[in-house]
Amino acid sequence: MSFHIGKIIHKLVQDRGLTVGQIQKVISRNNQAVYRIYREKDIDSDRLVELSVFFHENLFLRFQEHELLKDFPNPQIIELQNALADKDRIIANREAMIAQKDKRIEELEDLKKYLSDDKKRLTDDNKRLNEEIKNRETGSDSKPKII
Repeated sequence: MSFHIGKIIHKLVQDRGLTVGQIQKVISRNNQAVYRIYREKDIDSDRLVELSVFFHENLFLRFQEHELLKDFPNPQIIELQNALADKDRIIANREAMIAQKDKRIEELEDLKKYLSDDKKRLTDDNKRLNEEIKNRETGSDSKPKII
């Protein structure tokens, strides 16, 4: 694979709908100098800085695509990959915590339903017993009701 910074710059110009005149102003040269940049495989580093500022993109990073540099580890990428792995671990831990809390919520909801049913049963029993006591006191019904 051949690396050609001039073609990369030309493609950026085309993709962004820029004119040769706009690039000419950035590099403070004539139109021919712009076309010369498009044809060149290499570029002066100062010129690349000017173009990077203009494009709001670090064009030096494009050199990582060069076949001779591809296999070199990029410390920024490694740092970002490590940070991403850390974030993935944090997310996994939080998801596990959420799952535990969801399970606990489900257990508490089941307990609430059980207690609510138990409360209803006890309330019904209390009413029945109060009726029995009242009936015994008034003598209207001496036999307890079997439910």
